[in-house]
Amino acid sequence: MRLTDIKKITRLSMSDYVLMAEGFVYLLISNFLIYLLPMRWWVHWIGKAEEAESNALLTETQKRKLVKVRKNLFRANKLLLKSSRCFALSLALKKMLARRGVPASLYLGVNKANEGNLQAHAWVKSGKILIYGGKNAAEKYTRLVSFG
Repeated sequence: MRLTDIKKITRLSMSDYVLMAEGFVYLLISNFLIYLLPMRWWVHWIGKAEEAESNALLTETQKRKLVKVRKNLFRANKLLLKSSRCFALSLALKKMLARRGVPASLYLGVNKANEGNLQAHAWVKSGKILIYGGKNAAEKYTRLVSFG
């Protein structure tokens, strides 16, 4: 973490600190679940598995909440030395948005790499808006399951 990052953190509002702390907790919980417990024990925590994509439209208030939550979650991940991977970040982001009434779906997909290895990826969308996971995640990875 650079000195400029530390200076930025000292200038945040109290609501940003609260969101960062919440993001920190959700990242820790997500990493704990992913690395220490079988997914079948906690898959219900993510949400209900869906076949179709959500087409929910966001209000301006929901869009502002989405931006603020995303920004502070990534700040929390930076404090954790960017230790969280896409699945943990997607889980934390989905749970934080759900708490604020912002509809979001978490997608899990796979892709066969050049060497023949399977790569997994997670991304989060709200309707047609990609919140996290890369601009071409839906095209690059074959979707296995989505949770709404």
